[in-house]
Amino acid sequence: MTFCAGSGFPPRSGTGLFGESVRLSAGDLSASAVVRGGTAEGAKKSIEYYQQATEKDPAYALAYSGLADAYNLLSAFAWLPPREAIPKAKAAALKALEIDDRMAEAHSALGYDSLSYDYDWPAAGRHFERALALYPSSANGFGYSIYLSGLGRHDEALRVAREALALDPIPQ
Repeated sequence: MTFCAGSGFPPRSGTGLFGESVRLSAGDLSASAVVRGGTAEGAKKSIEYYQQATEKDPAYALAYSGLADAYNLLSAFAWLPPREAIPKAKAAALKALEIDDRMAEAHSALGYDSLSYDYDWPAAGRHFERALALYPSSANGFGYSIYLSGLGRHDEALRVAREALALDPIPQ
């Protein structure tokens, strides 16, 4: 999940990673900034912003990924029970992938869900690795580093975590 990478998807503007126009409004950037604040109130407020974005444009995959991150953040810090938050996070991430299966942020969110909720380590590894393959310059590696450490691959986990931190320092 991207919250481990600084709590929110990396802002993108102009032409998207895959040549499509990425639509970021002030509300969308506010949602990302609010999630990055790392509070329960912030995550809940960001959900409102992301839901508004998906209502305006139901094909806005990046907003669905943001929703997944916000719900995962609520679960990770026990601000919402996982049995409530994770199904919503998974649904949002899957919707993002239905729209664009190359959405790295959605794969990262599903990696977190697979690891922390489903305990499906093979699926978690596939999602984290796909996220990094699709968007190597993002900080999706934080979640992957937790996965690697759980496998006992601590040196590799530390390297991946340091790379992710350099790409997306923990917000103040």
